Amino acid sequence: MDENYQSVHVNFQDHPVPNAPLESLTQVKKNHLRKYMIALNKNSPRTIKRKVASIKAYYNFLEFEEVIIDTPFRKIKLNIKIEKLLGSSQGHLQFKNTEKGFVKFLQILNDTPLVVMETTGYYHYRLAQFLHKKEQIVSVVNPLSVKHFIQMKLAKVKTDKSDAKAICEYGLTQEVPLYNALTDVQSECLQLFRLMDNFIKKRTATKNKLHGEEVLGIPSKYVYRSLKRDKKHLDKELKGIEEKLLSLVKQDQQQQLTLLQSIPGLGLKTALFLIVVTDGFKKFETASQLCSYV
Repeated sequence: MDENYQSVHVNFQDHPVPNAPLESLTQVKKNHLRKYMIALNKNSPRTIKRKVASIKAYYNFLEFEEVIIDTPFRKIKLNIKIEKLLGSSQGHLQFKNTEKGFVKFLQILNDTPLVVMETTGYYHYRLAQFLHKKEQIVSVVNPLSVKHFIQMKLAKVKTDKSDAKAICEYGLTQEVPLYNALTDVQSECLQLFRLMDNFIKKRTATKNKLHGEEVLGIPSKYVYRSLKRDKKHLDKELKGIEEKLLSLVKQDQQQQLTLLQSIPGLGLKTALFLIVVTDGFKKFETASQLCSYV
């Protein structure tokens, strides 16, 4: 075998072509290539088309250089079907962010779709959970990543339609993370933490107002008493949220909670927070990943 072509030929042999030991370029026949095409079926149509084009060009070159007499591709007909994107065949579709809208959206999906959406606070959550329960492949991506992707394409128009198309292209060209649906306990814990964070901010604002009234000498006793009642109500609500969170975490992550509370200086609130936002530390593989996230 010619040394100039040996490395490329070895790469071809490395592909999963069953029962086809190739010792020289002249031994590559039509049946070998057919088996190779079958092995390529696990890839996407675009990947298959690219790989076939590369090998075809390679063997055409070998024929031109008279390394081989005839390229085996000459007797093979290929028909590679690339499916159209949903938007290109049906236009820009809109659905309501309700159960009925989700069902209509599900009905138009093909057999093996990948649904890619941006993280949009509350609005993406119901759809992602719905599709995951229906055993659809879902990916929820960072809006900042999509924004940078759009900027790299130098796109000037920004509409809902152009954004949807950009997210679709992002999902096709980039490696996107698969969505892991939350359990009912995880979902409720996250909601409770959001509510607790909101109430803590309100209580801090109320405390500041109370301090301001005291500095002014309490010019209005009604306002002062109203602020006191507001603070008392917030204290009661926050206590109830913490008790509910504790019961839920004990139900789902008792061992993690015990381990965290054994660390000196780590309080109950911090332990609960770490368990909920990290899903019991299952979301991260290293300590540095956790530090970057928190």
